Amino acid sequence: QEYISVKDFGAVGDGVTDDTTAIQAAINTGKAVYIPAGDYKISSGLTKTTATGTSFKMFGDGMNDQAIGTPSGSRILLNMASGTGLAITGISDLHLEDFCICGYTGNTATRGLVITDAQYGWLVNRVYARNILGANGHGMEFVNCWAGRISSCRSGNNNGNGYLLRGVISTQLESCSAGQNYLSGVYMTDDDSGTGTSTSACYSASVIGGEWIQNNTSAG
Repeated sequence: QEYISVKDFGAVGDGVTDDTTAIQAAINTGKAVYIPAGDYKISSGLTKTTATGTSFKMFGDGMNDQAIGTPSGSRILLNMASGTGLAITGISDLHLEDFCICGYTGNTATRGLVITDAQYGWLVNRVYARNILGANGHGMEFVNCWAGRISSCRSGNNNGNGYLLRGVISTQLESCSAGQNYLSGVYMTDDDSGTGTSTSACYSASVIGGEWIQNNTSAG
């Protein structure tokens, strides 16, 4: 079987049921994970590490920006007081596509999506991160990632940056949008440790053909 569905593990996707355990179980199989259209509430962060393989694909039925209960795509809803919605570490063959990570009103999650140490050909395509409301709540964060693409994504209404790129190399942010973030739409820094120090310079990173980057509190 080329992929498994989160519903194979008991996920409901009604915006009410806590689907954390079911989605994490699907991720832990090491197979490609399909998220059918729906609203999947999680109460703690999802993680993918090399413990279950160095490749990972997660895909859905589209970025959903509609009201809860009227899904037009696949949405992971963060009902979390802290932490990251989806954290991926050390995966070299990475492909994320066609889903949304969205905080419930009043959530205080600090990150929507964090990808660390991805290398050589990784792709995040048509993923939307929004409404991450914790202190410095960034929509998407990429740390020490090499030679990848962030394509046709959206990040908005977050309490930090739309896209935070820390110590990334040869990475393109192309045809993406960012709006109404409290800090910057796109912020790049050499600080890959989060402590104000740098062990990896941020270079050959570029923004190409942005759909729109506007109405962010800080520049860009």
